[in-house]
Amino acid sequence: MPPLEDADDGMEYAIDGELLVTRRTLNVQAKEDDEVQRDNIFHTRCHIKNKVCSVIIDGGSCTNVASTVLVEKLNLLMMKHPRPYKLQWLNDCGGIKVNKQVLVSFSIGRYKDEVLCDVVPMHAGHLLLGRPWQYDRRVTHDGFKNRYSFIMEGKTITLAPLSPRQVYEDQLRVKKESELRNESELEGTKNKEKTTEKESKKREKIESVENKERKSVSVYAKESDVKAAFFANQPMFVLLYKDAYFNTNELNDCLPSVVKSLLQDFKDVFPDDVPNGLPPVKGIEHQMDFIPGATIPNRPAYRSNPNETKELQRQVE
Repeated sequence: MPPLEDADDGMEYAIDGELLVTRRTLNVQAKEDDEVQRDNIFHTRCHIKNKVCSVIIDGGSCTNVASTVLVEKLNLLMMKHPRPYKLQWLNDCGGIKVNKQVLVSFSIGRYKDEVLCDVVPMHAGHLLLGRPWQYDRRVTHDGFKNRYSFIMEGKTITLAPLSPRQVYEDQLRVKKESELRNESELEGTKNKEKTTEKESKKREKIESVENKERKSVSVYAKESDVKAAFFANQPMFVLLYKDAYFNTNELNDCLPSVVKSLLQDFKDVFPDDVPNGLPPVKGIEHQMDFIPGATIPNRPAYRSNPNETKELQRQVE
């Protein structure tokens, strides 16, 4: 862990060391005059689990924020947010739903603290201390020197900001690391695409061969095949199609024994009074003679509901 730079007057300076992870490059220009902090927000560094992380203090933020990258890299334990809400200004992804919180323990020199933060995809830094932190610590801001002062455990603590030169150098280092990371990711993506393309071509080739084999299969024998089998004295089977009359009442001798046995098992389905064959194709003609005692024509062949039959018979009689 890099040495801490502490002063006897309670001044706590930024931690030295390389940042934990990359963050977005800001267009910060180095200044060395008396107005060095006039156009800059407060940037500093802190220790979180012995890792150097970037910190921003912004009184315009209504909540304390920890970036998702920080939480994932350091395996911080998250918890459900008691009152989920939507946030729109911390990244370029539009509206995002905030539904997780994390308790972050950090230190800046001798100043050690814990803050409850909302977990949000944030590009500006790793930890953002907003109005809740300022309110809880009764913080005073020196607008000219851009310093934050407060009393903790009876001691006055003053947080000094990074100079624009330090912020600028950090951003150059971050930019270089980001470019290397992007190149590595791009190379990995290209290799993955090449592998996927090769697998796709191989799959298409296999499917093409399978389709070709499937199309080439035929169950019909060509004349040349028959001749070849005949001259080679190979056994051949000939299937001859023949029309056969099928009657459920009179089993034809040409039917296989298996079919005959099956029909006999269901003999009750085919009553004896059902006429053989089907009615004429020309249609079914009914002729009703309303003479007392007359029988219903075609009654054995065309069955109906018993109640309907009785009613019809009653009307005839």
